[in-house]
Order: sequence, then C-alpha cells, then structure tokens
Amino acid sequence: MSKEAWDALSNVEYAFVINAIEHDILPGFFGDLTEEERELPLPELAAVLMSLIDRGWIEVRPYREWIAEDGQPGLQPGEALSRSEIVALLAVPDTWEQPAGPSWIGAPNLVLTPLGDRVMH
Repeated sequence: MSKEAWDALSNVEYAFVINAIEHDILPGFFGDLTEEERELPLPELAAVLMSLIDRGWIEVRPYREWIAEDGQPGLQPGEALSRSEIVALLAVPDTWEQPAGPSWIGAPNLVLTPLGDRVMH
C-alpha cells in the first residue's frame, strides 16, 4: 500500500488492519485506539470493520485447536466466517470483550486476506 493509502486510513481502520496483520483476536484492536475511540458505539466500530471486510482486505476466522507436528497443542484461525455470520457475531456485545478464560478457542480472529496483503505491501 502506498504511503498515501496508509495515510487515508482512519485510526480505527488502521487498528483493524494492524490487528489482522498480527492475526489478533477482535478485542485486541481496542489497544490500538485512543480513549475517545474506545468509547465509540459498537455498531459504528462494526460498520468500519465490515467496510474492510467488504473491500476484501480482512476475514474473521474463529480460533480453533491445532496440534503442531511436534505434538504441541496450539491455536490457529479456522475457516472464514460468511458475511452474515460476521454481522450476527458483531451484534453480540460479548464478542468485543476479551475471553473470560485462558482459552481463546472460538474467539473471533482478524486475518488479512491475500488481497489485503497485496494492498498493504
């Protein structure tokens, strides 16, 4: 992505993109927002994320259990959710909260798509 394109992103868009590059869970993006932006209504934040999804830059994939070749357990993003699944998920306030327990299984994970990767680089 050109410097001009990066500069054209709002701070909220930037936070979503950075977290998708990092394969972070949805609530992690709040750490990249200003205090004022953290107070934005969830539907407004959801609309920003959906605009990035509709551009084909980001997918939402729930974390699932994974076993590495050496037998170590871990997590990895599962299959991409459909647009309607994402819309329904983002309408649930708990989706935007850090998981209560130590496991992130099922947590919505932001992932940069191949198109998003091409646009960003």
